[in-house]
Amino acid sequence: MSAKHNSGAVADDTIIQWAREFFNRHGALPGRCVIEKQFGIKQQESRALSRQIKAALLVPAGPAMGVSTHPQRDDADRLDGEALWTMQVAISERTLRERRATTYRHLYFDDDAPIALCFPSDLHLGAPGTDHRRILADQQLIASIPRCYQVNGGDVFDNAIKHRGHVLSSDSRPTREIMLLEHLLDIAGHTYIGVVSGNHDDWTLETAGVDVLQMVFGHRGVIYAPSRLHLTLHVGDSEYRILVVHKYRYNSSLNPLHAVQRMLERGQDEFDIGVIGHNHTAASGVFHWKRQRRGAIRPGSYEIHSDHAVRHGFDDGTPSCPCAILTPDDGFYLFDDLRQGLKLF
Repeated sequence: MSAKHNSGAVADDTIIQWAREFFNRHGALPGRCVIEKQFGIKQQESRALSRQIKAALLVPAGPAMGVSTHPQRDDADRLDGEALWTMQVAISERTLRERRATTYRHLYFDDDAPIALCFPSDLHLGAPGTDHRRILADQQLIASIPRCYQVNGGDVFDNAIKHRGHVLSSDSRPTREIMLLEHLLDIAGHTYIGVVSGNHDDWTLETAGVDVLQMVFGHRGVIYAPSRLHLTLHVGDSEYRILVVHKYRYNSSLNPLHAVQRMLERGQDEFDIGVIGHNHTAASGVFHWKRQRRGAIRPGSYEIHSDHAVRHGFDDGTPSCPCAILTPDDGFYLFDDLRQGLKLF
């Protein structure tokens, strides 16, 4: 606005709006010289106009006065209780709909041949005590076998960003760990049919609001679900329900598979094979429930040693990557390590 203003120097709504936009751009109200140049008025008129602008825009700011950066809205713009409930119901319905679409997926394999499904978990990429050579070898092996796929059980990254001691003692950084993952996906990304997040992966989301796994795997078209994924795999005429979670309740120090059985009995989802990560103890086995054969898997971890585990009384681990062979007409077979299973596949 640069038109001449009337000599009465009245700050109407147009001028007040111009002054607020000037404040938004420059962080301060226009001075008299700016007002005189903008509206082509004299010094006395600019003083009067400046006083009116300040009276319209300044609000108490402690012992002084300042321009509010949160101007009051008209009553018509405010949400009443009914409108707020309508908005919140829509948000809730969308959230629950998206969660179900993310958590529950059906996948179809088009011919009557078995598939191998591997369950790597707790890679802890970047941790000094992780067997990175074994991870690389396992991923190369999976990538070399036709009809061999994998679902990752979480804690892909070691991600030393949450605990101060962890940050200080780690020689890895999140950017390096992402590079390690990207290279693994260049090798075997085509074999991934799903991945869930673990607590180490979630630290970035909790700290910075960034879901790195969603970004990396989503970019490659891999199914990603935070913490929990229920897949129904159609192999020939057979269906296999696979539930993969990173953590669950009812853990037992005497029986590593106890939590998987309780997850079937007391959880919300039925499954044929249940997989729980997080605890770095590998175990797998078959049991029967409701007259049906079920599989239970605890993948263990590729992190052999960590100072944190030793301080809390845990022994070093043994890297393991369990796998299952799913047939079109003869059920499933479990193996505690992929090398054993793929020899027979």
